[in-house]
Amino acid sequence: MSHLYPRTEMANEMASQLLNPSVLDEGLRSGLFISGLRRTGKTTFLQNDLIPALEQHGAIVIYVDLWSDHTDKPGKAGPRGHPKDPQGASNPSVGPPG
Repeated sequence: MSHLYPRTEMANEMASQLLNPSVLDEGLRSGLFISGLRRTGKTTFLQNDLIPALEQHGAIVIYVDLWSDHTDKPGKAGPRGHPKDPQGASNPSVGPPG
């Protein structure tokens, strides 16, 4: 059984920092990259907390799954459109999955 632990407050704080950076955080404005060990909740957090928070603040969210083909080992996977998958370039992962 899967349990979700909403992190709404953290998502709202991150959305605010990304969309309204302080002078020291202006480099964050161009995007966000999240990485970490597998199965630790990164995608769940993005889909259920951060993406909705960003969209509520009027942001246009582009979501790219760098490991969309789970038959590949994670170390060999590339984003769609990567030279390893040239046909994927015509069908990129854009926006919240659904």
